[in-house]
Amino acid sequence: MSKIEEILTEKLREEFRNQLRHLRDVSEQSCNELEKCLKSNLEILKELELTDATMFDFFEKTKGNIRVTDFDSKHNRSLYTKTDYGEELPNQIILKENTKYKIILMAIEQER
Repeated sequence: MSKIEEILTEKLREEFRNQLRHLRDVSEQSCNELEKCLKSNLEILKELELTDATMFDFFEKTKGNIRVTDFDSKHNRSLYTKTDYGEELPNQIILKENTKYKIILMAIEQER
């Protein structure tokens, strides 16, 4: 093998090792993100306290795009929903004072 072939072969091997290392890093990141997503969805399912088959239907229809939170209302107030652009969605919900709520927000995609 000539010196040029040796240099080229070593460069190719080095590049292969670099690409393999990069793929491992990206794969690990992807696996971590998937694990976080799975944990989040499992936590949501737990919070829903699924005792009713309808909730399974909602989870399926929203494709997991559903969030649950507990809220203790100290005062009478209205609950509004806003987008990240500040657009307020209509139909606020009135919350009673000194009442504990489980608030479920879900979005079901619809065809245009």
